[in-house]
Amino acid sequence: GKQPPWSDGRYNSPKFLEFALNGGVCMQTGQPLGVKTPPAEELSDMPALMQALEQQMTYGAAEYMAVFRNENGRYDREQYTQPFLSCFCQDCIGRGLDINDGGSLYPSAHGVGVMGIATMADSLAAIERVVFEEKKTTLAELRNALRANFEGFEDLRADLLAAPKYGNNDDFVDKYAVWFVECHARIFSRYKTRDGGGIYIAIASNIQNISAGLEVAATPDGRLNGMPLSDAASPMHGRDRDGPTTAFHSLAKPDYTLAGAGTVVNQKYSPSMFRDPRKRACLSALIRTYFQKGGQEVQINSISRDILEDAMDHPENYRSLVVRVSGFSAYYISLDRAVQEDILMRTEHG
Repeated sequence: GKQPPWSDGRYNSPKFLEFALNGGVCMQTGQPLGVKTPPAEELSDMPALMQALEQQMTYGAAEYMAVFRNENGRYDREQYTQPFLSCFCQDCIGRGLDINDGGSLYPSAHGVGVMGIATMADSLAAIERVVFEEKKTTLAELRNALRANFEGFEDLRADLLAAPKYGNNDDFVDKYAVWFVECHARIFSRYKTRDGGGIYIAIASNIQNISAGLEVAATPDGRLNGMPLSDAASPMHGRDRDGPTTAFHSLAKPDYTLAGAGTVVNQKYSPSMFRDPRKRACLSALIRTYFQKGGQEVQINSISRDILEDAMDHPENYRSLVVRVSGFSAYYISLDRAVQEDILMRTEHG
């Protein structure tokens, strides 16, 4: 009750890695949608790639902010007054001003949901390992494989999938998740809302990791063209293979005090984790330790894979089945099939 309602949006981070590997050109359409950066043939090491990637991300952030300001400016203070809402916001009555016209004690804020942290971390680690360390391919050949959606490059895709993956307490890949949060926070902290409020990042996507994935060509982590990105701040589905403790160790490494709009971690546990008192106590201690290490939030499903699959095939038997999606809960049978499958694909810890 002390500032205007905040707004948020989505920033498709892995798309800018695609641009960095393809000179600013979209691999799906062939259109120049990013800023022109050196072609893959001229990116000789990881620092050169990271520099091109940050250029693309900075350009994308400027474009994002231009769209936001255009939309935000349409709701101007004279045409869109909020007298009822202003009655409940400090100190609009005392100042005699509308909530959208300087009446609130604090300015407006905007949250940028930066998507695909695990997709990005896994991709960058795969490039470092397969291209620059093991030299199994060149960056130019990798770019060609991504353009071809790995058709004819199946062995290369296997090598990329075998590279370290976020969520297994491996600093080789986790350092890129740390960079992901720091870099996005640095880029967007340069901007303000129209009344001087903050632009904050959130490591969150709700279900937009699915629609955002449709806009991104194949990625160096082995993901295929159009497939969902990793959801929110979570590891990519099925790649946190060493259990929830190592997953939480990875998840606690980024400095989420930089994510002023918060983070979302989605996890799935077998029902036995909650029926067995000893397992339940272990899980409670694990979550408390995660928060002590800097974790902000975790939301859990405890419905078995078998039940979820049966609910997809026989929805009439599961009208009351509620699941945690990502930032909200919903009746499972009411969700789009793609969202149901996204939940189904999450690693089930036992």
